[in-house]
Amino acid sequence: MTEKVIVVGVWFVSTALVAQTELGILAKSVTELGITLALVVFFVWQTYIREKGMNRRINDLELYQKDKVIENSEKVTEAMVRSANATEQQADATQAMSERLEHLATTLEARPCAAQDLMQLPQRK
Repeated sequence: MTEKVIVVGVWFVSTALVAQTELGILAKSVTELGITLALVVFFVWQTYIREKGMNRRINDLELYQKDKVIENSEKVTEAMVRSANATEQQADATQAMSERLEHLATTLEARPCAAQDLMQLPQRK
């Protein structure tokens, strides 16, 4: 595409020069400006190629970052769901243990000899 732009630009400049000047003056101008024009075309082409490569790298990095953000968001969401489930299970287990301890305290108050029986059980190793 840059080559087309350069060709169109050179064509536009040359037609403008032909329209404004005589053919002899144009030939003299191209002879005088030949190396300058060649340098300008070279640097425009070189800059275009460099910018094209940089644009591709930037787009690749943006896509990589977008993919990583999506991947990490999914992982964080999954971890939050697992954490919420674990917290809920912990709350249920704590409630069940609290109920068992209340039942045990009630039983021991009603039957003090049960505490002595529990103390006499052999210890597990």
